[in-house]
Amino acid sequence: MVPSPTAIIVGIGETEISKDSGRSDVRLNLEASLAALSDGGIVATDVDGIVVPALVGATAEDLMSALGLADLAYSAAIHMGGAGPLAALAHARLAVTSGAAQNVLVSFGQNGRSGSQRLGRRPPRLQISSATTYRRNYEAVHGFVVPAPFYALWAQRYMYENGWTSTEPLAHVARIQSEHAVLNGLGLADRALTVEEHQTSRLISSPFRLYDCSREADGAAAILVRGVANPQPGDVVIRGIGEGHPPQPDQPLARRPFLGSGMPGAARRAFDMAGCSPEDLDFAELYDAFSFNVIWQLEQIGICEPGAGAAFVLDSQIALDGKLPVNTHGGLLAQGHLWGAAHITEAVKQLRGTAGKAQVSGARRGLVTGSGDFGDASVAILEVS
Repeated sequence: MVPSPTAIIVGIGETEISKDSGRSDVRLNLEASLAALSDGGIVATDVDGIVVPALVGATAEDLMSALGLADLAYSAAIHMGGAGPLAALAHARLAVTSGAAQNVLVSFGQNGRSGSQRLGRRPPRLQISSATTYRRNYEAVHGFVVPAPFYALWAQRYMYENGWTSTEPLAHVARIQSEHAVLNGLGLADRALTVEEHQTSRLISSPFRLYDCSREADGAAAILVRGVANPQPGDVVIRGIGEGHPPQPDQPLARRPFLGSGMPGAARRAFDMAGCSPEDLDFAELYDAFSFNVIWQLEQIGICEPGAGAAFVLDSQIALDGKLPVNTHGGLLAQGHLWGAAHITEAVKQLRGTAGKAQVSGARRGLVTGSGDFGDASVAILEVS
């Protein structure tokens, strides 16, 4: 019996991250995709699968036309918000390990800052699945029209349950990630943030201040996945990957438990598939639409015991010289919001040893998370062979 191929990431590509790209969404995706193909050592016509992580940006059809592909063996589109890029990676893995395709491209990019998708450039609205009537009639009338108020309520409940008396732990998440972004040098943050700057920045939705919120950005990132019989030394292997969904996924304000999330289930499935535990990680790229998400996820994926995430952060254990470096590129908070696609490319750089000044010494295994649509989650464990 011939064993199933192993899924490896053979190519990554990125555009610059900016406030105004001056190009279309499709052009951004094409540039990142061509860079990923070049990195993977193939030409465009070798691509036989495309998975797009979101319902914004470029479609598979857009990329087929732009790349000049005459045929495609596999395609998919994901509807999981910020969990989409990792869910797309899971689809790519399934395609190449099942034999449905050989070279699968995952690409996400958009003009999230200069284009029409920016929250401040259009009437605020959140329309997800069949919950649109519920959202319009029961949530929007109370101001729940953009993500910040929803996540702010979760943060408030979490702070209450864990006896927080200040938002200083959130400030340290923002501070440390800005320091990483400056080392990385590829995002929107051009200097390191101080705790005082965080604490005196304008209030957005209590307890979130300006620097608790991710930075909308223009840009794109792409990943090329291939199935191989025998990974070679230095190959980046998708060792484990899983997704999870919370109860009442489209009605977060009525959810029981209120702090329920798909993240614990996604992490458990990924760790079980990879055959490792949180103690085996060298770094983590955690989806950080808001600073609170980082502390919450440290507990949900098993890095910290429940309620211990704040102390872990205050002790700078998520810094490059800490126990578990987190968001070594600056994340959505400091590098820019690409829906978590750049979290994946950063993890690959860490495992290749090409992350520059933000390189984690001796990195062999890393975890990446994605979170979106109010609790949908994806987790991947990547490892260098």
